[in-house]
Amino acid sequence: MPVRKMPLTPPTEGAADAVHARATSVSANGAFLAQRGSGKSVVAATVSLANGGSETAIVELDRAMLIFADPKGELPEIALDAFHSGLGEAPDAIPLGHAASFALYDGESQTVWVAFKRDEALPFPDLPRRIVLRIPVARASRPIEVVLAEPATGRPRWEHSPINQASYAGVSALGNFDEGSIGILRTSSKSRAGRVILGPSVYLGVRGGELRGEREPKIVCCDLGVSFDASFSVFRGHDGSFGPWLSYQSVFALERGRIDKAAWHGPGLGLQFHTRLIEPLVAGGMPVRPSATPLGYSSFTIAYVHLFRRGDGGGSPAMLVLFEHTLPEL
Repeated sequence: MPVRKMPLTPPTEGAADAVHARATSVSANGAFLAQRGSGKSVVAATVSLANGGSETAIVELDRAMLIFADPKGELPEIALDAFHSGLGEAPDAIPLGHAASFALYDGESQTVWVAFKRDEALPFPDLPRRIVLRIPVARASRPIEVVLAEPATGRPRWEHSPINQASYAGVSALGNFDEGSIGILRTSSKSRAGRVILGPSVYLGVRGGELRGEREPKIVCCDLGVSFDASFSVFRGHDGSFGPWLSYQSVFALERGRIDKAAWHGPGLGLQFHTRLIEPLVAGGMPVRPSATPLGYSSFTIAYVHLFRRGDGGGSPAMLVLFEHTLPEL
């Protein structure tokens, strides 16, 4: 089950006699963060353990629990039992398995992870809860308890990495006063690399106007458009981002006998705007702090494109107007 790693800010600590614990990150899947009951919720904690005593300690990860408590005490506690554990950092995908105890020798340090799951959403998911990781240690006077969320202080926060990729669907219009191509079925995949957004796209559409070789205006089907786009986010606020947009456009007529006359290609320069910047879907009660991304739920582009085609060595000026929106899974 794929999960997303979120560092804790700041890391939190706990102890059971001579065994000290430091929780550094939480890994969770989308179902756990959203708490909509749309799938099996999975969450794992990565903890560094150190035995400062003179005897071997048995860390009972198979008896570990993740406890969700209402700070006001009005709702009953919810405790999840561990279903898997392992050595090292939590993996990017939690496999099926079982949790197991292990020996932590005197003077030894070890990083471990322990995972929990729940089949249904938490009741009142927008209610902030105190989340505590409890790990028993054999013969210790008390278990290790590490606080992963504390509504009273707002710490620690789970730092969600920025959204780096999104898929879009939309419509476009490319052309000049004489001839134009309308992209009806358009899809693209945008990827973020710092402030740069890279986005190859493809569309299927129709062409109309005073077409070459025709005596009067006409609409033909179909056009296949392919482009590779890049934009640079020079401004990014809470509600949007914008910046210069560069592209190379290619449009091919699929109608028999018209390919040579109607194939277009050329560079483009314009501005791209993103609105409602994408954030992870997170229930209000989760202590998650998302990182900023220049990708928006919607994007709008207006650009100048200089189109070339067979028999037109100097090319022709054209305009592109493009609207895209994220696909339903986002």
